[in-house]
Amino acid sequence: MDFGCRAWSSRRLSDLWISGLAAALLVGAKASNLPLLLPWALLVLPLLPLIKRRPILTTAIVFMAALVSFLPTAVLNVIYCHDWSGLNLEHAGMDMKNPFVGIWGNAFLFLLSNFAPPFFPLAGWWNQNALSVLPHGLVAPLAANFEQGFHILGELPTEDATGIGFGVSLLVAASLLGSYWYARRIRRKIVEDAEPLNARAIPLVVRRCALITPWISLLAYCMKSGMVTGARLISPYYPLILALILTATGSTKLVRTGWWRVLVWVNFLLAVPVLVLTPGRPIWPAQTVLSKLQAAHPASHAITRALDVYKVYAIRFDPLASVRELLPASVKTVGFLGTEDDIDISLWRPFGSRRVEHILLTDSGQDIRRRGVQYVVVGGFHLAQKGTTLETWLKRIHGKLIGTTSATIKVGEGLQKWHIVCLTEETDRIANGGPHSGEGQ
Repeated sequence: MDFGCRAWSSRRLSDLWISGLAAALLVGAKASNLPLLLPWALLVLPLLPLIKRRPILTTAIVFMAALVSFLPTAVLNVIYCHDWSGLNLEHAGMDMKNPFVGIWGNAFLFLLSNFAPPFFPLAGWWNQNALSVLPHGLVAPLAANFEQGFHILGELPTEDATGIGFGVSLLVAASLLGSYWYARRIRRKIVEDAEPLNARAIPLVVRRCALITPWISLLAYCMKSGMVTGARLISPYYPLILALILTATGSTKLVRTGWWRVLVWVNFLLAVPVLVLTPGRPIWPAQTVLSKLQAAHPASHAITRALDVYKVYAIRFDPLASVRELLPASVKTVGFLGTEDDIDISLWRPFGSRRVEHILLTDSGQDIRRRGVQYVVVGGFHLAQKGTTLETWLKRIHGKLIGTTSATIKVGEGLQKWHIVCLTEETDRIANGGPHSGEGQ
């Protein structure tokens, strides 16, 4: 959007090219960003006559943009998933059933997540009791249309689910109220000679579309998505939807007030302890301090949980090291059967000499073996989620269990079993109806 605005002022084709590449990267990063192409398109479409200057180079830029956009992923989804979005392979609730519930339900979840305190010691109580405390008329439609766990909050903000956060949300709310308050006390007029030159280069109707259409894009997202981490997923939307609020009459007066500046500094101060304590990258001796506190207060559930969280995040770069140790060193291709959130990075090690093939519970032993997979790492939590057992799956694919260990991927899931299964040439012949030489163990 920035380079699109620059192109209006400069009339340089390079600014328009960069704007297009940025838009392609935006949707290539997340399919949930696709609605944001609307405000971008309305901003740059009137500038398309500029491409007449360099049509061949522009064609090359468009081809490059297509390669880094969501388009290649959509094509692969159609080929392998028979659905351009890939949602038919995701678990229930990610694709919104009722668009109307999606609008107010996502709005509620955005507010819930963004206005959650940065330190929320009651998160455990809330997560266990929220569905019974909240009105049934609110909970029932949400439960029917969103992913499970839509009400879950954390004790600390994490990159997995956090949006703009409590501090910025508080400033946005103050902006809405303060701008309205000051707008009533100042004369409503637009001072044209006070506008930046680059703003006057953009037609008024285009500027208004650039401010309003991001909200239409957000509306489209809400009508389609039932994902529980919506506050994080709409991160690219925030700068564009907040622009309409920040340009409201009275905002210039508001940001010069003393109480506003105090709120800004409070926001900064709230961010400092979060940065220090964040489990993914703590800048304090978390495990040392918490281990001593646990020894002094062994009955404290809060201290024990905090220590578990820091321990799990400390090995997040290699969470399945104990599982990898059960694999023969000569194995070059490893099958992986786990949930969508299970991390397989440990199985790629040593990097450059081993690769991981993701398999589905419905794949046959023959299908798995055809992909060059002889050993499969199987998550016990995933099997339980799918309502089956290891023995049932082994019997169907004629596999052989060669080892079991335990590892924790998420604190909320706790310690889970991980199994190593061997699928040999012999078991492959059995799956094809060859001579039977014994049941898989």
